[in-house]
Amino acid sequence: MKTNLVILTKEKLISIDAILPLLLELKHDNPTCNIVIVLPSPYNLDLIKKNIHIYNCLTLLNSKILAPRRDNKLIILFFLVKLMCQLAFSRNIFIKFADTLFKHKLFMKILKKISRTVEVFTIIHSPVRSFTPRYATQCAYISKQNPENFKLNFFEALGDDLLLTSITAEDLNQYYNYNVKNSYLYVGYPRTLEQWNQFIQNEINNYPIINNKKYFVYNLSTLKNRLDSLNEPYLEELLKETLDILKDFSKEIHTIFKPHPITDLNLFKNILNDVGYENFSIDYGHPMVLASKAEFCIVNTWSNTVNDAYYQGTPVIEYCSYDKGLTQYWDKYASGWKYTDFFIDRDPILLRDTVASILSGEVEIVRDEEFLRNNFPHTPSITKKRLNELFVH
Repeated sequence: MKTNLVILTKEKLISIDAILPLLLELKHDNPTCNIVIVLPSPYNLDLIKKNIHIYNCLTLLNSKILAPRRDNKLIILFFLVKLMCQLAFSRNIFIKFADTLFKHKLFMKILKKISRTVEVFTIIHSPVRSFTPRYATQCAYISKQNPENFKLNFFEALGDDLLLTSITAEDLNQYYNYNVKNSYLYVGYPRTLEQWNQFIQNEINNYPIINNKKYFVYNLSTLKNRLDSLNEPYLEELLKETLDILKDFSKEIHTIFKPHPITDLNLFKNILNDVGYENFSIDYGHPMVLASKAEFCIVNTWSNTVNDAYYQGTPVIEYCSYDKGLTQYWDKYASGWKYTDFFIDRDPILLRDTVASILSGEVEIVRDEEFLRNNFPHTPSITKKRLNELFVH
């Protein structure tokens, strides 16, 4: 029987990026399966093509990428009927980050009657262990609730066959009031998987921009404020402050700016011109590729790119300005959340000294192996085993 592995993604790029290591592993173990990626819209496909290493990975997997238009009911109907015909009388494994399909529940109800279909609800918002307490603490602070008793709203996984997640069983119970069942599959930090590491190393070896010059990576985010409810400056302010310091080092080192999909590029380029920044490039390579040979990575607010760079052993600078009440909450209720080597709370002098010490070789970064094992846990073999069983049962 033909087997289709169907991935339903969210609007955010992180969903497809997060699942790629597992897809490489599953395809390696089940080489005859067909991989179908269903994106929310053509915009998401354009975004993936721009992020070259994600697109390279999907090409390597020989995946079929579907990005239907949603502005015409006839087009949507045609797409659903065609997809139904492709999946009928087959074994289908849906790994879904959301109910991406139009009339999703009705579609799945019909499909399950004419095929062997299982739905695996997936949530890999951040693969590191401390994200959930950090996120829960922030939500509690914003809603003015006691973090010790605060519960997050659970996702729509209760009606699905399996739950594949980066959230530990303990955190599901503590922060979501959800007791795991036999359907629970813990994914850990999938970037440790063998097939992914082979793929990334090949991309590193064949990406010219990181192989012919000394550089550092500046991972961008929004240029607005993170949340209206927090007492924090616009990130545009922090960007300008950071660039004013970094431009003094631009003659000795190249800067690679990695935009986020929400970065206002026109505004960003205007800021670069106003600051008079030189010796830089704007690149959409995968964060793990870009960080691999960087002297350091820098951000103005936490992001998943920080986790990856930290895991790779690249020095990480977080030049930021968080709500002071929130950081007190984090320190008390979410200890160990800082996956950075240099956490700089809006201190330009300290930022200048830190960059200078890194570039002069005065700083030696040594990762604690036990910390990495605890906070970047390998994907359990039982998870891979149970996923592979779906291809034969």
